[in-house]
Amino acid sequence: TILGNKEGKKWNFITLLIIIFVINLRTSQLGVNPTPFAVRFIIAYLCISSVAFIQEKIRELYFNKLSRERNELIQLNKEIKELSITDQLTGLYNRAYLEKYFLKELKKAQRFKFDLSIALCDIDHFKEINDQYGHQAGDQVLSHIARTISKSLRKDIDWVARYGGEEFLIVLPNTSGSSAMTAVERIRKLIAEEKISWENAVLSVTASFGVTQ
Repeated sequence: TILGNKEGKKWNFITLLIIIFVINLRTSQLGVNPTPFAVRFIIAYLCISSVAFIQEKIRELYFNKLSRERNELIQLNKEIKELSITDQLTGLYNRAYLEKYFLKELKKAQRFKFDLSIALCDIDHFKEINDQYGHQAGDQVLSHIARTISKSLRKDIDWVARYGGEEFLIVLPNTSGSSAMTAVERIRKLIAEEKISWENAVLSVTASFGVTQ
């Protein structure tokens, strides 16, 4: 078998030596000069091997291209999916994700009989911020508070989604009501302590929370 890939080079060489040996042996038995036969065979063999090698390279390039395109498509689909469930301003999950996956969290808690708590966060006097400093300042406040909440949650367990304009819903699986109150109070204090820079002003905001199990 003539192979054009890297593994085939070794077998091509071994096969070539064996065939040349057989030609020499056979021609010597017949009393014929083996050189012309060997030269013609080597030339033919090298031509065929070269064609096979080129075909193998073309096939390798083709499959590499297909692999790259497949990976790019997978990445693109992943990005599209993330965009469909992500709030563009805050980077949190959006309302569509919340409505779909909260029911799953609820059913999981009911099935395995563990606690599930949720907390609704509402930024105090948010309309006044928009009126006094403008909507871009309001967007800055929303993004800042979203990051503060996200950093305060347990990784890969708790999650938060933007529920409405200035409202966030925090989902706390396997968390009792009292533990949720403790976690929310810590977040509330962090928000109140934050200083948000906006142009020549420094904004301080507070948030109110409601917790249920």
